[in-house]
Amino acid sequence: MLWLLEPDTLRRMVHAQEHFGDAAAMLRWEAEQAAAGEPEQRDGLPQGLQVAGNTATIAVEGVLTKRPDFWAKFFGGSNTTYSSIRNALAYAASSADIGEIVFSIDSPGGSADGLIELLDAIAQTRQGGKPMRTLADQAQSAAYGIAAAVGNIEARGRGATFGSIGTAVSYWVSPN
Repeated sequence: MLWLLEPDTLRRMVHAQEHFGDAAAMLRWEAEQAAAGEPEQRDGLPQGLQVAGNTATIAVEGVLTKRPDFWAKFFGGSNTTYSSIRNALAYAASSADIGEIVFSIDSPGGSADGLIELLDAIAQTRQGGKPMRTLADQAQSAAYGIAAAVGNIEARGRGATFGSIGTAVSYWVSPN
């Protein structure tokens, strides 16, 4: 899997997988998450979306992945899927009651798999003319890619961190 992730978070996840991984437990958890699908909040809004007045806020937190990921959630602090962000964005973009979309980002980045589809959805929403902006504590790597696609980026405080989108490559190394 290709990752666009802050290096320390990626190292912790890889170390955990290599040294503490119970593959069977991880596979069971991931199967349960996939079977459950993307849950909705009690108020009927897509996961990660909050609405206050005419402003929709989309939470982008922790490690970003295409599907729920055991190790991302366990060692990354939290885990947001690209599909949950797309679902929240689609809801906000299509609602006549919502006048502004805010991405609340606190993420070291994540998997490259699923990111491009989300960036395309953001670009399409921007063409619709609804104002969008990002408020961020941490927007690194893939999360910075999301923030850059949204447009206006505001740091929540002086300690906010931002990083490059990174590079995704696939390569094979010979054991020789």
